[in-house]
Amino acid sequence: MTAGLTNPTLVAGQQERAIEDHALRSEVAGRPFFRAIGYSNCWEDPAILQEALQVQPGDVCFSITSGGCNTLSLLLHDPARVVALDFNPSQNHLLRFKIAAFKGLEHGELLELIGVRPSSRRPELYQRIRPLLSDEARAYWDANQKQVARGVLYAGRLERYLLAFGALMRLIYGRKKLRALFDCATLDEQRAYYDRHIDGPIWRGIFDVFFSRAVMTRAKDKEHFRLVDFDGFGKIFRGRAAHAFTGIPIRDNYFLALILLGSYLDEEALPPYLAAENFAAMRERVERVELVTGEIERYLLSVPDDTFDKFNVSNLFDWISEPNFVRLHQEIVRVGRKGGRMANWNTLLARAIPAEKVPEIERQADAAQGLLKRDRAFLYANFEVGVIRKA
Repeated sequence: MTAGLTNPTLVAGQQERAIEDHALRSEVAGRPFFRAIGYSNCWEDPAILQEALQVQPGDVCFSITSGGCNTLSLLLHDPARVVALDFNPSQNHLLRFKIAAFKGLEHGELLELIGVRPSSRRPELYQRIRPLLSDEARAYWDANQKQVARGVLYAGRLERYLLAFGALMRLIYGRKKLRALFDCATLDEQRAYYDRHIDGPIWRGIFDVFFSRAVMTRAKDKEHFRLVDFDGFGKIFRGRAAHAFTGIPIRDNYFLALILLGSYLDEEALPPYLAAENFAAMRERVERVELVTGEIERYLLSVPDDTFDKFNVSNLFDWISEPNFVRLHQEIVRVGRKGGRMANWNTLLARAIPAEKVPEIERQADAAQGLLKRDRAFLYANFEVGVIRKA
C-alpha cells in the first residue's frame, strides 16, 4: 500500500481536478520506496477483505491502490463505483495498465501480458493497450519496457525481494520438493510434509535473516517500521508463515506459490480478478474505477459527507502518527455512510481502531482476528474491521 503527494489529482476518464486543501500533509511522501512501483501485487487476501467489507451491489467503495489487485477484486461484488487512491503515481500507472489490459485484450492475452503465462510477445500486446492508457501512464510504460517484457506482476520492489527469497529456497530445497507441498491432499498431510521436508535449521536461519529488520527496511522502506520499537522481525514473520503452511490449505494459496515457485501454481489458483470465470464481469466493470493520485489526508477533506459505503485502507496506518491516525478515522466517519465498513492490515505494530477517541466506529475485534487466521498471506500481524455507527 502507498497513499500522499503534493499536488493530488482525481482522474475519472480524462477528467482531472486539483485538491487544494493542505491540511494533514503526508508523512512519507518523497521516500525512495514511493518513487517507483513498490508493490506490483497486493499481499492482502481478497477473500477475507470481502468478508470484512461485505461489498454489496451499488456500493461506493474507497480503496488504496497498491498493486491494484484488491481494488479490482472489489468489482466482482458489483459496486457502483470504486475510488482508488495512491500518492505514488507509479502504482496508479500500474492499475491503469491492468485496466487497459482488461479492456483491450482477451483473457489469455491478458494473462500473457501481465506475466501469468510465459510469453515472448508482451511488447506487441502492450502496443494494443497503449492507446487505452492516459498520457502519463503511457509515457511511464513507454519508458519502462523492460518491466513490460518481463511481466508487470514482477515489477514491484517488494516482489523482487520476495522472489529472491524464493529463488534461494529453490536452490537449497529444489523446485520439486517445494512444488510437492502444494499437492498435499489434506491439512494433516500438508502439516506433516512441512515439518518433515521444509522446516528446520536452514529454513529458520534463512527466514530470520531475510525477514530481519535490517533486510526488511531495504526491501520496503524504513518508514514502514518507524513506529515499531522492537526487533525479532524474522521470528515473527516465520511464525506467521508457519501458520500459512500448516494451518490453512495451501492448494489455492497463490501468495505462497508466487514466492516459493516464482510463478502461480496454475490458472486454477489465481487472484480472483484474474480468474477466467470472472473475466467478462471484470471487463464490463473496470470503467467504474476512478483513480486518485494524491494524499489520502487531503483527498478525504475534499469529499462530501456520507459518500462511501466501504473502505479498504490496506496497511496505511503502519506509518501514520497518532494524531493523524485518529484524524483519519474521524474523516472516514464523516465521509462514510451509516453502517459503512472499513478494513485495514498492520504489518508488525498492531494498531487497534481508536474507538475511545472515535466512538462512531465500532471495532469488530473478534471477527477480524478470526479472519486473520484464514489470511493466506503471512506479511501482516493484525487485521482491523470497523463498522460506522452514526445518526
